[in-house]
Amino acid sequence: LEVSMEKMENDLTQMPLIVVNRVFDGAGVVKKMEDVIEVVDDQLVTVGALLNRPFAKPFEQRARTWLTTLQKTMVTLECIRNCQKQWLFLEPVFRTPHIQDQLPVVGKEFQRITSRIKEVKLVVFVCEDRRLLGLLTECNKQMELIMMQLIEYLEEKRMKFPRFFFLSNDEMLAIMSYLNPEDMQYYLCKCFDGIAGLEFNNEQAVTGMDSQAGESLSLLYTIETHNNTVEGWLWSVVKTMQDTLRNRLCHCVQLGVMDWWSEEQNKKVTKTLLTASVDVSGKDEQRRMKASVQMLED
Repeated sequence: LEVSMEKMENDLTQMPLIVVNRVFDGAGVVKKMEDVIEVVDDQLVTVGALLNRPFAKPFEQRARTWLTTLQKTMVTLECIRNCQKQWLFLEPVFRTPHIQDQLPVVGKEFQRITSRIKEVKLVVFVCEDRRLLGLLTECNKQMELIMMQLIEYLEEKRMKFPRFFFLSNDEMLAIMSYLNPEDMQYYLCKCFDGIAGLEFNNEQAVTGMDSQAGESLSLLYTIETHNNTVEGWLWSVVKTMQDTLRNRLCHCVQLGVMDWWSEEQNKKVTKTLLTASVDVSGKDEQRRMKASVQMLED
């Protein structure tokens, strides 16, 4: 038993927490933490089993002291893992100028937490440091509050642009973090059914849209994305999309282009007219089309 206790103590005290500094900001990120947690967990089970043996009485005090150390170590490691996980999730969000402008108070609080986290220097085995545990516990509580405020912010965005309800919080934060609007193309198909993506010019203004069937359509108006919120220019996309389709439909009817009008599309227009409680008289196809166009124009 004495040999087992010495081996466990040596194994853990000589196991370092590997901290790698990120190149672009120098922040330390703990790597391979799961390996350390696994060793501590195994030793907790082993020490607990040793204490239950009838012939462990001579080493009971030493084993209980080491058990207390392992428990404190596990609590600290869990705090480090949770703190790092939350920080790595929030850090790229608050690095975005748009988020900083929208949430200035929350952004400053997160920067304060970041500066405190960077002060922590984990070299070999510091999990018994009470100051470290207190610091990590406080940071975790503050970041939980920041997460709550961030979720409230996302709910406000959803109320302004209801199509955001189709996206999860992680997807919403990804959209808000992008500086280039073209990078959010992946999420647009979830907001707009049938649309594969939007077309942008060199100034990152929206000029058209592409369907999932491979069709392309140029918009009536160019939509500027700079100096505008995400939900603001997406609302402009919705309205311009409707105006463009209405304009194209009117243009086709005025030119008498009827070959493209299929039975399926005829059913859609008929359902639209019925839903709007519009009584369209006559059996002539052309008259029904003109009535549909008139309703769309109104």
